[in-house]
Amino acid sequence: MWRQLFQATWKTFRTRFSGILDNLRRHKLLVESQASLTQFEEFERARVTAKEEFRAMRDNEGKRRKIAVRDWLGAASSEADQENYANVRLQYPGTGRWLLQIQHVQAWLDPNSSSIPLLWLTGKPGAGESPSLQFAPLFYLCSL
Repeated sequence: MWRQLFQATWKTFRTRFSGILDNLRRHKLLVESQASLTQFEEFERARVTAKEEFRAMRDNEGKRRKIAVRDWLGAASSEADQENYANVRLQYPGTGRWLLQIQHVQAWLDPNSSSIPLLWLTGKPGAGESPSLQFAPLFYLCSL
């Protein structure tokens, strides 16, 4: 009973500062809720940015693949091939000269005696140079 009388008449810490403490609690909740909204907005901006970056990367990858397929399906560069094979021939001078010594080939190369613009050669791929040349079924079609 004395305790109730004392608390009713005497101002304690709780009675003096309860209003301030309640205000601090409300402000704390308000600040936390605002921080959560701010964080949510920041996360939303980061998500949108990441989504746009991913879309751009996906589009660039798609374009890169289309270009690769187009280049793969495109016509061969005869100029680049010619330059490449010319460089290879420079590294191995005299290769294939034996072919020009064969009478059938010399006749074929002579524009006055040959009316056929094609030369048919046979042989195994990569078998090397062989001085015997037979004109038989077509394995290689060469135009000099």
